[in-house]
Amino acid sequence: MTRNNVTVFNMRDALSSAVPKPDEPYQLASWAKRYAEVMRGSPLDWARSIHAMWKASKMRPSLTPADADKIGTTLRPDLRVQALAAVARGENELRLRSLIRAHRMLAASREEADVKMAGDIATFLSFAWGIRTAYETISEGDAEAYDKLKAEWGEVQLPPAGATVDLYVADELLIAAAVRRLK
Repeated sequence: MTRNNVTVFNMRDALSSAVPKPDEPYQLASWAKRYAEVMRGSPLDWARSIHAMWKASKMRPSLTPADADKIGTTLRPDLRVQALAAVARGENELRLRSLIRAHRMLAASREEADVKMAGDIATFLSFAWGIRTAYETISEGDAEAYDKLKAEWGEVQLPPAGATVDLYVADELLIAAAVRRLK
């Protein structure tokens, strides 16, 4: 065997051993494989898959993580509660970030079906996540920030792409504020 054939052979062995076991907590390898298959198509395919997950009720905010029974069974009870809350907060941030990106991609599409999907996601963000206007969510009661953001953005559900608030990206502040308000 030549050196290149040995490298290919070793890579094939490494990939075949990377298949997750059924008892692994998050099965990262299978998620990475699924994500790679979706992204091979186009970003719009990814956005459509987020819409499909929304239809299957997988994008709702949750106060307990999906794999709560697998997290920290050996932890002390007080640490377990904190760990569960941290994982749920992280899952909610990922869901909301995915919904915002999918909404923007679908709304920018030329196809009517995609624009309708974006409308579905916008309605879901409004009712399930409580995001009706971005400036209201981000300002969180600060009257000066409320007025300033309302003047800059107008009546929008999501901040304009690339908008910042005091040197922070507005999307990140929106996600953090919306996840904080879930409790």
